Amino acid sequence: MSAHKYNILLNRLKQADTEAFNELYIGTRERLFVYALTIVKDEIIARDIVQDIFIDFWDKQIFQNIQTGIISYLLTTVRNRSIDHLKKNNTHKKLKKEFDYFFEEDYYISKKYDNEELEIILKNAIKQLPLMPGKVFLLHYLEKKSHQEIADMLGISKHTVSNHMDRALKQLRGILKK
Repeated sequence: MSAHKYNILLNRLKQADTEAFNELYIGTRERLFVYALTIVKDEIIARDIVQDIFIDFWDKQIFQNIQTGIISYLLTTVRNRSIDHLKKNNTHKKLKKEFDYFFEEDYYISKKYDNEELEIILKNAIKQLPLMPGKVFLLHYLEKKSHQEIADMLGISKHTVSNHMDRALKQLRGILKK
């Protein structure tokens, strides 16, 4: 599709033309997916990123603020969100590694507290988490569900599960330090 056709689509979008949105989505989703995939190296995450961008693009009417270069905007957004995902994923891995010791039998706190006392401490900390991060945390660590299984159970994306895990781990860290 030429730049001129994208400008026409942009004008139609600004008039709330859903067909223009569908044309834009169908005409660019694979290109955006491939670009995201080259960055995040995971098909599911790449598809989630592209889908989330289009949802935000329509729901938040981002197109209203674009004058020209709709493709440049979409490509830049894919790049930025993909890089953000990698940064969050790296943080999540660090936090997971840091908190994995809570669920290992030989963790040093078990020497300080008996298992019942440790269980009470952890349960009280988990109860202080917001609903979804707490639920995701329990499903992952106590029920040993994968991120994909949790996503399927709760009807959310794997990316959203990762975000809830990041939030839960960060908040637990703060709670347990006290």
